[in-house]
Amino acid sequence: MRKIKVSVKAKVGKLEKTKEFDYDEPETLEEAIEEDSKETLFKTYLIKRKTNFQDKQRKDLVDKMTKAIQKKLEELGIEI
Repeated sequence: MRKIKVSVKAKVGKLEKTKEFDYDEPETLEEAIEEDSKETLFKTYLIKRKTNFQDKQRKDLVDKMTKAIQKKLEELGIEI
């Protein structure tokens, strides 16, 4: 395990606080499995995989929406 500093920001309304913490980061998959168990790592992997899929789909949707808006603005003769 290697020690790294992790910055955590918390916000409640207009109040905001940032604090650094020491964090033990596994350097190898074996260390991670030993520390967190295979089940935990697999669940984390599934969550990250789904998030990556959602992020890609979101980006694709935004791109399509942006192109549609640009096309409509051009049709209406509106420049931005």
